[in-house]
Amino acid sequence: MKITNKIKFIEYITEEEILTYESLNSLPGDWEKEEDRLIRLKNIDFSKEKLQVWSFFLEIEDHLENLELQVSLYKSSFESIRTSDTLKRIFSYILTYGNILNGGTPKGQADGFNLDILNKLTSLKDNSNKTFLQIICLKIKNDTENLVPLKKSFESLEECLKIPSNETKTSIDKYLKQAESNKTVLEKINIKDEFCQKAEKKMDEILNFFKKLEDGFKKNFENAQKTVEFFGYTKSDAKFKKPDEFLQLISDFLGDFDKSIPVTEAKKAFKGAAEMGKKITDNKNPALDSLMNGLKMKLGNNN
Repeated sequence: MKITNKIKFIEYITEEEILTYESLNSLPGDWEKEEDRLIRLKNIDFSKEKLQVWSFFLEIEDHLENLELQVSLYKSSFESIRTSDTLKRIFSYILTYGNILNGGTPKGQADGFNLDILNKLTSLKDNSNKTFLQIICLKIKNDTENLVPLKKSFESLEECLKIPSNETKTSIDKYLKQAESNKTVLEKINIKDEFCQKAEKKMDEILNFFKKLEDGFKKNFENAQKTVEFFGYTKSDAKFKKPDEFLQLISDFLGDFDKSIPVTEAKKAFKGAAEMGKKITDNKNPALDSLMNGLKMKLGNNN
């Protein structure tokens, strides 16, 4: 029988039932073993309160490590995005080729771009049905020998997305409130026996743990918003208010990027991406020029 069920059983034992039990106590077979044990517990001072605290300890034990891991993953996910040189280099290629496509227009002189465009790079295609992202990957693969799938480099991000941050925050608030409530229960017990002494010490440890976790989550959330700002979003943007949406955008892009990597193209020595916002052409790679010209023609026809 679960501890919580024992508490409920004890709560509903009446004095009349206790007297009946005591009068029949000498007669064998009148009580089940578990019932006999529970009724004996009833006679322990503050048994209901002690079992309530004990039940909380048993329940919370399964959540401490998981919640701590969730908070840690949230921090490392945004740090991995913000500090990734590979991701920044890929964005520079996207910007450069975007400026080529928009050549002759005000958009062709851009120094940056809104990351919301990342989820559209696989829908924009040239006349040979190659996507914009496939063209970017082909260019990077020709420039460097280090083009590898990206998602495996952002494992913390993928793990973090399995549990929304608002659920983590709700759980922290919930168990902190329960710990404070059980701390009050212990304070009301006026018999400071061995159980109470150990329980009070453990309860203080749990309270300190959740308060630190609460502070850590708050700090990590603020840092997440700073990362979102770092990539050009304002405080009025939905992704600033809900950084999880920014994580999902990056995760989706990483998946699209991995699927767009060419597997048979020849590799060349790394020459580096063009400077941010600078128009470029690739006279040494007519195949890429042809793809880009076809893409520009298709965009012009669509307009």
